[in-house]
Amino acid sequence: MFHIFILKGRESMKRICAGLLALLLCLTALSVTALASDTTLDIRYVPITEDGFVADTMDGVDAIYNLWGGPDCADLVIRYYDAVFGVDVQLGGVPVVTGGEGWLEETDVPQRGDILYASAAARGNSTHYALCKSVDEAAGTVTLFEQNWVWDGQAGVDRVIPLDSCYTYYTLRGANADAPRSDDSEPVREEPSDSWTDGSDFDLSVLGTPSGWAESYVERAADYGVLSGLTSGYQSAITRGEFAQLAVNAAESLTGEYYYGSVSDRAESLGLMFGDGKGNFRLNDSLTRQEAAVICTRLMRLAGAAPETDTRVLSDYGDAAEIAGWAKDGVGIMTQMGLMGGTGKGFSPKATITTEQAITLFVRVYEKTIY
Repeated sequence: MFHIFILKGRESMKRICAGLLALLLCLTALSVTALASDTTLDIRYVPITEDGFVADTMDGVDAIYNLWGGPDCADLVIRYYDAVFGVDVQLGGVPVVTGGEGWLEETDVPQRGDILYASAAARGNSTHYALCKSVDEAAGTVTLFEQNWVWDGQAGVDRVIPLDSCYTYYTLRGANADAPRSDDSEPVREEPSDSWTDGSDFDLSVLGTPSGWAESYVERAADYGVLSGLTSGYQSAITRGEFAQLAVNAAESLTGEYYYGSVSDRAESLGLMFGDGKGNFRLNDSLTRQEAAVICTRLMRLAGAAPETDTRVLSDYGDAAEIAGWAKDGVGIMTQMGLMGGTGKGFSPKATITTEQAITLFVRVYEKTIY
């Protein structure tokens, strides 16, 4: 009886060990599946404000969102390949070229414009298509240009995924494949969207009538090619998106270097403006005076025209203690160069800045830089 008990005990232990091994294998399989899923490492969200909302732009092609869904992810890929590569692609599974010259091949590491495809089975959800915006091989990540990635009424922009995700990458081969990727090609400036317009045909009448003191600044800003992307009236608080557009226009005019992409992409590429801690650019939020000072200081440094800061000038403001630490350098530069001053109540760092005040500031910065 004693031997039988020991044998039964050993059998029980074997069963327990076998069960634990099976559980470990299952967990390992789940871990592998998770690594291969549609993992998002980073993303920023932009509120969708209207049907036909343009959340992002790459190589002159817009990622479009509607308030209640659509267009789908495939629509963007089809439009991009037609506009940029001049070929028709079919997306009913593995992408294929159906019109124009060239063919699609799988690749291990994508480049800008390559198609990302993940089946419903691979994602554990639904089929998804996207385009490669950029690759960081050292970090093992891919930044996506995509459409119809929505969360809580917001469009997902610049989503970053692992290079070894569930997506398969397809690159275009053939006669047209290198057209937008050639080092000799000229940069393509984004076409105007409903939200942002190119300065060459900007209609100033939409802003109303400027105050008398601002009229000459508006005229000079138009001559310098700085004006575009404005929708708020002259006396209304300017938004971060509008200020970013003015900053980008001024930077491109001063440096002679032109960038393409959304206004936030261009502002970030130039080092003028960045998103908040969560990656949100907050295009529709108002801009404060201290934020304007920091951005204009960055603009002058980009053009090689800003001196070192002497923050002792801040002591002239009765509200100097209210100026944020990150803004003291910018406010100091603008003050010592005579480009910004007090409001009668101090510097008023958290007060908003109007459209005509912003135009005036950019004209002063522009002229201080070129003269």
